[in-house]
Amino acid sequence: ARAADSAADEAAAAGFRFADLSASLVSDGRTHRLRYLLATLPQGRIAADAVLGGAAPFALDARAAIDAILEGRSVHAQAVLGDSLLTPRIQLDAQGEGLTARAEAEATPFEERLLCARRLSAGELDPAAFVEGAPRAALRIEAELAAPEAGDVLLAGPVRIDNRAPGTVDAGALPLESFAGRLAWRPAQISLDELDIRLPGEGRISGRVAWRPPAGAQPQGAQTAFGQLVAALELSAIDPARLDRRLPSQAVAGRLDAEADVQRQALTLALGVGAARVEADAALLAGERAGAPRSFSLSGKLRDVDPRALLATSPPARLNLDVDASGELPAAGLPQAARLDFRIPPSRFDQLPLQGRGRLVLAGERLPEVDLWPSAPARCAFASTTTVRALARRSWRSTSSPLSTPPTPSNLP
Repeated sequence: ARAADSAADEAAAAGFRFADLSASLVSDGRTHRLRYLLATLPQGRIAADAVLGGAAPFALDARAAIDAILEGRSVHAQAVLGDSLLTPRIQLDAQGEGLTARAEAEATPFEERLLCARRLSAGELDPAAFVEGAPRAALRIEAELAAPEAGDVLLAGPVRIDNRAPGTVDAGALPLESFAGRLAWRPAQISLDELDIRLPGEGRISGRVAWRPPAGAQPQGAQTAFGQLVAALELSAIDPARLDRRLPSQAVAGRLDAEADVQRQALTLALGVGAARVEADAALLAGERAGAPRSFSLSGKLRDVDPRALLATSPPARLNLDVDASGELPAAGLPQAARLDFRIPPSRFDQLPLQGRGRLVLAGERLPEVDLWPSAPARCAFASTTTVRALARRSWRSTSSPLSTPPTPSNLP
């Protein structure tokens, strides 16, 4: 009795509690029968019975049902286990408010590979019914996975999600029509290949996503490791206005490559946004110790940008820009150390030519280096080694005509 009480106390401490447990166990040495298993859990009431053969492969026939309240919603679930204890077949059906699901699995619990096949069918699911603030949708989920006979793949097969009620973000809906890919689950990696995401309109995202679990010891000061996420995606014919009506209607296409782990996050993109082109390489590195500033770097190019594509009342323009930036980001607040080098290739703004280059260096609240060389319609340059407030009282020169009075922040070009 003391052992039973101790086991119950340990289970309760681990978060598992039950009450009113009753059952009947009958055995003749050849067949073992568990009958009328009844128990009350914090989530609801469970009932089960099972028959187990006493000789290999230990024939199995078990059934269980539970009526529960999960997150304030009623759920009824049934589980059936068949075949044998060595190779059980498992079927789970669940019904509830906003939930209908069936999962089937073929297991090998006493072999290296725990599962040899798994099938899942669920829907229609509405995320908004389960998570406050989540977008509305009507999702149908299908997956059919199997374990190949050879190789290191544990499970592999197609996965698909269809949304029968796509919509826009501003309307509180999920802008997704379908999501499909081929899942491969290996001990060292879970990947989704042949990715095919369809968005409202003609929008499409294809490519590959993979996650690798943490390997070995983590560097000193590293936060809780989440492994490494790698993505290589191709975008085509995406209209932002079909995703959110507050965004301008354009055609977005291009490529995006990303890697992220606890120490480094990196992004490379090359996109066409209407007539404009955007290229960028960005990286964020963790500090050497917990709480230390993170370092960042950014290299980017903008070509043929027309601000009227974002704001119709903007003046006509064709803007180009090259940017190289680096610095440090504290755990909270604005950057305290940064350097920005930029170049404006030949551009036009409101019918005027525009060209130039510059450099800004930030150190705390000071700008110890500021160099700007605009070129149109007048060429100017200024440099400073003090704070922004004292900038106008330091060196200043104009290649077009000398200034009769020292500039002030209000009359700087």
